[in-house]
Amino acid sequence: MVNMIIIINFCILCFFIFSLISYTIFLISSIPEIIAHYRLSNYSNIYSFINHKRLPPVTVIIPIYNVEKTVNDAIWSVLKAKYPNLYVIAIMDGDSEDNTVEKLFTAFPLKKLE
Repeated sequence: MVNMIIIINFCILCFFIFSLISYTIFLISSIPEIIAHYRLSNYSNIYSFINHKRLPPVTVIIPIYNVEKTVNDAIWSVLKAKYPNLYVIAIMDGDSEDNTVEKLFTAFPLKKLE
């Protein structure tokens, strides 16, 4: 019984050693191809990648309930992002007790949706 456990353990060890060696060989052999692909890529500079027009659109949803003091700063911080397809949705999640909505309509060209 003990010999059987030793044989099974040895087989498992051999399997993992073989897997480790195989993956190491695959990794080392792929390095030249990765370098060649990186050199041919148009996105070697991260800023050229960020400014690409084919990036998926991103929508940022900002809840605006009683945040009159910070709402403009919050929306401006999102709008200053250097992402080409960025949309901001400000959601009024209740009747605000301050002038949050009025402050937004004076600061930004907004569309009111019901």
